[in-house]
Amino acid sequence: MCCFLTAPRCTPSFPPPFCIIHPWRNEVLAQMDAIVGRGSPGVQVRVEIDGCGPELTTLVDENGWWSVPLIDPLPPGEHTLRAEQSAGRGVDTFTLPFVIEQPPLPTPVILEPLSGGSVPAGDVIVLGTGTPGNTVTLCLNGLDCRSALVALNGQFSSTFIAVAPGGHTVSATEVSTLTGQHSLTATSAFTAVLVV
Repeated sequence: MCCFLTAPRCTPSFPPPFCIIHPWRNEVLAQMDAIVGRGSPGVQVRVEIDGCGPELTTLVDENGWWSVPLIDPLPPGEHTLRAEQSAGRGVDTFTLPFVIEQPPLPTPVILEPLSGGSVPAGDVIVLGTGTPGNTVTLCLNGLDCRSALVALNGQFSSTFIAVAPGGHTVSATEVSTLTGQHSLTATSAFTAVLVV
């Protein structure tokens, strides 16, 4: 029987045993634009993902290869792919699981204070942008931390009280309210100056 458990390989025979070459079994993908396999030349192949949605069909070419393009992106998570060909000897089926990974969460942007800039010492307002509905964790010098909700307009803000004169770094990390996923951390190094 064709086919691999962890790697894309079929036995070197022709016509090849029916199998799926891409994706691999349990493969983790950012996204998938086509399903590729091997089969008996001239035979129709039917493909189904997760047992729902439209059934996709194609024909195996003269060299024993078949492929089905995917138009719409698949949602993140675990999926099951099932393909079958109806050859003269009956129906051959092949089923395998694969995973579409969660896309990375965009890194929030700190608009104020500007990195390399200066602000008056005292109460410092941090402004930035992120994904509406998510939460941004803001930290001053890695110690004083608080959360800010990203509004529908994509902006967040928070105020640090009594910031002393000198150099400081504010960081922002976004957290998805749906998945709990964390983004990369944005930082802005600034100087608080004493205003006389």
